[in-house]
Amino acid sequence: MNDVFSNTIKELLRKPIRTGVNVFGYFLCCAFITIVALFLRFDLQAKDAVVKYMGGKFLIYSPVRKDGAPQAKTAKTPMSEGFFTEPMVNTHLMPVSLVKEIAAIDEVKAVTPFLLFRIKQGQDGHVFSLGGIKIEDKYALKSTMVSEADIIKGVFFNPNDRNVVVIDKSYADLWNLKPGSVVNVADALYPVIGVVSSHARTARADIYMNWEDAKIAINKRLTVPLGDEANIFLVASNGGEYNAVAMKKSRELLEGNLSANAVNCSLHIVDFMGLSKDTLNYVLMAACILVFLFSANSQWSLVSEKRHEIAILKAIGWKNNVIFGQIVLGSVLQSALGGALGAVVGVAVFPFCAAMLKIPFNAQYEFLNMPSLFAWVFVGIVVIAIVSALVPAFKAVRTSPADVLRN
Repeated sequence: MNDVFSNTIKELLRKPIRTGVNVFGYFLCCAFITIVALFLRFDLQAKDAVVKYMGGKFLIYSPVRKDGAPQAKTAKTPMSEGFFTEPMVNTHLMPVSLVKEIAAIDEVKAVTPFLLFRIKQGQDGHVFSLGGIKIEDKYALKSTMVSEADIIKGVFFNPNDRNVVVIDKSYADLWNLKPGSVVNVADALYPVIGVVSSHARTARADIYMNWEDAKIAINKRLTVPLGDEANIFLVASNGGEYNAVAMKKSRELLEGNLSANAVNCSLHIVDFMGLSKDTLNYVLMAACILVFLFSANSQWSLVSEKRHEIAILKAIGWKNNVIFGQIVLGSVLQSALGGALGAVVGVAVFPFCAAMLKIPFNAQYEFLNMPSLFAWVFVGIVVIAIVSALVPAFKAVRTSPADVLRN
């Protein structure tokens, strides 16, 4: 084995130009595969982040049906006020205790109750929506509703904040409100401490309050006070692909006296994500085929060029397994050197390529697992080199010294 290795090294050094060209070819192939894989994986992760944000959440509510049971707790002026969900669907109240049952569903990541109530302002008669949120459910709120990250002016609620509100930007722009302004909610004045952006949400309100403050404000407008109840549950699933199952299981919890409709607020891009994953696989497969063709051509040319040398070696007594091993080992060494350099350079060059193409690069994406990427590319190149060297190596050991030397 030592003789095979030493002879292979000598043979590679004996023709440095050919060896350098082969190593450089593996280097280019490996660098290209690494950069393309990073670009495609980066694109896939960015899309996946959008899917998880937009597609991995939904809301559960119990709609008031014309032929169903009347609401147990109604507004004093039901024509203009009441519990609802968009688009203007009147809803029943449900026990908050359902949160634990919904959270126990395997496909559900987080859940929080939500009070959404339509109120008619007494001074000028305009109607706005009031949302009551549990500030302590930080993760569920961040995934489905509002959080500190959505603040564009002022500050978000602290857990102990009472008698203050945060308002949606569209409502703030309509009434020229800002942090420090005061709003009238159910005939009581509340200072505005923050303004949140008006992006797409599972559900939304014009004015947000601490859960207890919202109950106090809403109770002023009801015939019967609220208990431990909510009219909406905001649910974050484990991803857009789990939404259908999570919604089905959530509905099943409400069988009996209550019915439930789960509204999927996701973009219809789960299938598109699958298409993107297929694209990544196809591109990498095509790149591997190109590397294989390059390696096979290189080894075939080498064996054809050295046919006289191989014939002489066999004539003087070299064994077939030594010749076979030397050819395969030479391919492995060249591919290993070129592959290692290519993977390292590809990883190092990728951020600069992204900057040139003006692609926002976030080093925190989990796909940037450099050791794993390096290992896969390196091992892949070496395996391809071994496979591509087998046929030329078999051809070499089947060479007849007499026929080659005679010609």
